[in-house]
Amino acid sequence: MDQLKDQNVRFVIGKLERGSHVSHAWLLWEHEGQWWILDCTMLNHAIPADRAGANEYVPLYSYARNSAYRHTDKAGLVADTASKSSTAGV
Repeated sequence: MDQLKDQNVRFVIGKLERGSHVSHAWLLWEHEGQWWILDCTMLNHAIPADRAGANEYVPLYSYARNSAYRHTDKAGLVADTASKSSTAGV
């Protein structure tokens, strides 16, 4: 996250697939109006967040430079979660 040197990036902790018992982490980056999933564990390329299915990349917590967010398990797509103001600051 620090290496991007960009204010429009979040570190996300959640589930790769809804219902998984294992946690996963990735970066969510907004670039030129588009949210991108950067997942160096599972992928070797960025994917547009709006292409992730409703049951993939389910965010539970996300952290920006000066903010922390807790997301409900009923959150929709990662891109929707990031852009909505309904996320509650922790």
